[in-house]
Amino acid sequence: MSRECSREPTRRTFLQTVLCSASAALAGCSFDGGEGERGPTPRAESTPDPAETPSQDPGGPTPTESDPTATPEPVHPMAEEYDRAIDVVEEGVDPTGEIPIRDRLPDLGTDALLFLPEGRYLVDGGWDLSTFDRLALIGDGATLVPRDGYRGTMFYFAEDRETRSVHIEGVTFDFSADETGPRPMNLRATDELFVGDVAVKGSTRGVRFDVTDPDGRGEINRLRLTDGGLPGLNAVGCLVSPKNQGELVFEDCRIAGFPNNGLYASPSNGPVTVDGGQFTNNGIANVRVSGPSTVDGVTVTCDRAPEGFLNMRGIWLRGGRCTVENCEIELRTLTYSDGAVVGVWHGDLRNTDIRVDADEVPAISVKPGDDAGRSHSKVDQGITCTDVTIDGSAAKASTVLVTDYESCSFENISIHQSGANRDGLYLIRSDGAVVRDSVIGVTGQPIRAEDSSVERINVETTTLAPKSGSDSDSTPDASS
Repeated sequence: MSRECSREPTRRTFLQTVLCSASAALAGCSFDGGEGERGPTPRAESTPDPAETPSQDPGGPTPTESDPTATPEPVHPMAEEYDRAIDVVEEGVDPTGEIPIRDRLPDLGTDALLFLPEGRYLVDGGWDLSTFDRLALIGDGATLVPRDGYRGTMFYFAEDRETRSVHIEGVTFDFSADETGPRPMNLRATDELFVGDVAVKGSTRGVRFDVTDPDGRGEINRLRLTDGGLPGLNAVGCLVSPKNQGELVFEDCRIAGFPNNGLYASPSNGPVTVDGGQFTNNGIANVRVSGPSTVDGVTVTCDRAPEGFLNMRGIWLRGGRCTVENCEIELRTLTYSDGAVVGVWHGDLRNTDIRVDADEVPAISVKPGDDAGRSHSKVDQGITCTDVTIDGSAAKASTVLVTDYESCSFENISIHQSGANRDGLYLIRSDGAVVRDSVIGVTGQPIRAEDSSVERINVETTTLAPKSGSDSDSTPDASS
């Protein structure tokens, strides 16, 4: 029998009284109502009404889920920055790549963010973005595919049209289908341009980016174009045109296998910074910029000789003040090349390692442009090379070639080239050069000066025996 049923009742709770009364009636237990008062019959114990009591189950509904006034979760952290932000799948877009994405999109207005969850999305033909003032297209494991055989441009702006801001991030373009290889992006903005974590699978016609206002800025982060250019089209990996007036920064990009330049940014009328990244086996130049520009922490490798690729330069500087620093450049195998760091420029080359195994290819070559070169016009603002290491097995020609440049400086330079008939520093019609605190070891002449003047301060030079199996007719530099 219940303990409550066997003792004198008190004025505790009416709930206990009623429950014990029911138990007593069933079990034959006597019950005294005390003062003769029986409380009202309460409701029996039961599970609380979920409509009256919020669920305490962590997996259950929260009060806001049934509240029509609750604020829904944004489709993306950047959603509040745009007038309209949608999850395209929630809007009915097909994530299997069968139905074109634009067939299911609602009216987006002119200021919109499109979030693409994981899936494949068909972009049928080109998508003219000229109607947008600001646009963000952000994926999370999203793949964009063209129709088979398409070779046009997928995202573009009509001629002489542009947007204020464009942001594309977190998508892969899949061009692996036969005879398919469009240009994925031709983007143009006045204020802000951002491309991040975008990859192209398969051959492509390359991309193009321009910021058209001098106060604008563009950032291209972790762009991956590693499957090369579409055969037969002389494709550029990434082009920056003369329309670019703003600042462009390329960070940790990878571009490989394009016949007509990897990163081709020398036409830019705004400053360009290349910060890190890998550029591999591109024709004409792997990285091509003009001043004011900085190339910092870049890795350039040429270890193949693709048929038809011309002049596989490492870094080509096409005028103005440029800085190249903290880079690694290797020219091992290639078709032919003007050199690892070349061009018409003034500025600094520092803290850079260069390896040249390809015969007759210089590590560094500076000279005026064609017109100036024919008249022997000189560049009166020289280059400064500091803490540069050059090694490798290249034979013939010169390791460093300076033509018609005044006042060049080489400090803490280490040159070791073991190929036959290889000279070190060769100056032509270049006065005022200084070589300081450097070591030069080559099979030819360590320093040659033709119609030039050069001052040597604490320079160690060595004429090496040619590598095994090669012949040398080099003559030691008597003045070294």
